[in-house]
Amino acid sequence: MNTVFQAVGAVSYPGRGIVAGMNERGEKVLAYFIMGRSENSRNRVFVAEGEG
Repeated sequence: MNTVFQAVGAVSYPGRGIVAGMNERGEKVLAYFIMGRSENSRNRVFVAEGEG
């Protein structure tokens, strides 16, 4: 089984992705990531809305 670091680190530029799995306590986890090359991409801000 790969760790998140191994899976994402195997790609030179993963861009964006969704990681789903379980933590050490057996709880489900979900994460979204995005990488930016340009200044505009690096300045993106995520805002939580609603129930999410």
